[in-house]
Amino acid sequence: MRYLPFDVPFTEDLERNHLDFAREILDALEATFNGRGVAWKFSLPPNLPAFTREVLSVVSRIPRGYVTTYGEIAKAISESNAARAVARAVASNPFLLLIPCHRVVKSNLEVGGYVLGENMKRTLLKREANRDLLDRIIFYYKGRKLRLNSTWKIWHKM
Repeated sequence: MRYLPFDVPFTEDLERNHLDFAREILDALEATFNGRGVAWKFSLPPNLPAFTREVLSVVSRIPRGYVTTYGEIAKAISESNAARAVARAVASNPFLLLIPCHRVVKSNLEVGGYVLGENMKRTLLKREANRDLLDRIIFYYKGRKLRLNSTWKIWHKM
């Protein structure tokens, strides 16, 4: 399994050895930004705190066209009163777009914050909205429910 380089000094060797990998990342970012699905997968770097790794693991599984809330993620990882901690972990996401933290919204289904700004978050969600998706679905993470809402059904609130 490959890891995204994190806190690695940039050198000519790194450039030569990871050029193809960097191209894959850029292609995945471009596809995501343009509202297309990405089949490319990677593992989180092992040096992230365990709580952040678990939160980002859940976030990485949110399918295109759906959103969930910080509170729902907290419940899914058995930390039901940790919505704010989940929000901090999501905000620390070092891999914007690759780990779709823009798909996590406030409990009232309002957009909420985003490191690239709320307008960018709205833009990304509108690009992913699909009227053919179900209103709500239940996703299971380690046997616990995670409720997902169709972006199409809520985007008018944004």
